[in-house]
Amino acid sequence: MENVNVHVNVMMNARKDLLMDMPLTPRLIHAVPPQLGTYLRPNRVDHKALLAFIAEGTPAGLEGIVFDPTLDSIHTELRDEARERKIEAVLDTRAMELALEGGYVGSRCALPWAGEEMHRTDSLRGEAGRDCAKRITDWMAPRRYCSVLAPTHYLAAGAADPWFAVDRDLTIALRAALDAAGLAAVPIYYPLAIKGEAFFDARQREQFRLALTSLPVDAIWLRVQPFGSRSGGNVVRKYIRACADLHSSALPLVAEKSGTTGLALLAFGAVGGIESGITIGEHFDANSLISRREGGKPFTPQARVYITALQTFMSKQQARPFFDNRTLRTYFACKDRCCPRGSDDMIMYPKRHFLLRRTAEISRLSALPETVRASRYMEEILRPATDQMAKAVKAAEHLETTRQRLDMLRSVLGAILEDSQPVSFSAVPEGKRIQTRRGA
Repeated sequence: MENVNVHVNVMMNARKDLLMDMPLTPRLIHAVPPQLGTYLRPNRVDHKALLAFIAEGTPAGLEGIVFDPTLDSIHTELRDEARERKIEAVLDTRAMELALEGGYVGSRCALPWAGEEMHRTDSLRGEAGRDCAKRITDWMAPRRYCSVLAPTHYLAAGAADPWFAVDRDLTIALRAALDAAGLAAVPIYYPLAIKGEAFFDARQREQFRLALTSLPVDAIWLRVQPFGSRSGGNVVRKYIRACADLHSSALPLVAEKSGTTGLALLAFGAVGGIESGITIGEHFDANSLISRREGGKPFTPQARVYITALQTFMSKQQARPFFDNRTLRTYFACKDRCCPRGSDDMIMYPKRHFLLRRTAEISRLSALPETVRASRYMEEILRPATDQMAKAVKAAEHLETTRQRLDMLRSVLGAILEDSQPVSFSAVPEGKRIQTRRGA
């Protein structure tokens, strides 16, 4: 036994000597790519589906939930659950709607900061603007929102719109009100609601960049009119290039109502996050808010069915006959855990299917290095979708417009990659104050 112990000690000492003689070479550890985010905006009937979804665990691709203050009593439980799950609860003050004839209607008029008449630039200057900011703060403080969208408005005249100066003052006033209320850690996100021609104009874009960089905001949320799931390839190309000019601000960019097109924006580094409704609200068009609608009652659109392989949606009425075709069901019915019964579950539980698929798409892109996301998006998402669409459109003629749009998108984005890989990338939203920019 003694000989064995001696032998072991000799071997251990020899191993130590060997390790001491070996040069210590540092090993490179690849950084984990930043997590891209998606923000969801539930309507008055989405909270149950969203509650059930996040009760299963916090999905990696879900950054936050955007809440409508007019639905506060309906969404209380969802807001509390979101905070518990470390999901960002974002307040949208609906200020943009309060300044448009078609938006200053119904329960929005009863919001504490709505005033007695539609918002106008003169009614929110100076002390009136500071009072508006304080009313927003006083309302959101006991509800413990994680962040807030600045009370900005639709800039119909672009950088020259009189609302732009008012909105900047309102944002500064909101930061001061939050700080005074002990909410210094609450980030402010700036919704930039503008027409496409203003966003794509280099001179105006630089004006926006310089002005917003000087504000106490922690992200820019882009509301570009019109843009979203119906946008063609050339518009997406201009959007990507416009975003690249804003990257030097170091502020994360979030594309509102960008829909499936938002995946392309994420992949090409244009934005760090996207926002949409749950199977609806994937296209921004302010025209419906500019003028008041006569007659009729507001209604909640029915949830649509997300056909992941085709990067498109169908109404339930369209999806049923589509999946009655056995061949199409084989190709396009969901085969993931959200739909154990395939197309039947897609149609019966369209919200759950969409939530799982969209967050999975975001996580899939996030796991890739920034420099290869664009090419992998083309090869694994867009190219297969356009190829498969050729089969689908034969049985569903209503998909022809979508097929043409996807083909053009593939052509335009492919041309961008042929010229060069993306080299500029948006910062990713993290739900935190950008303290280093504030000198803290």
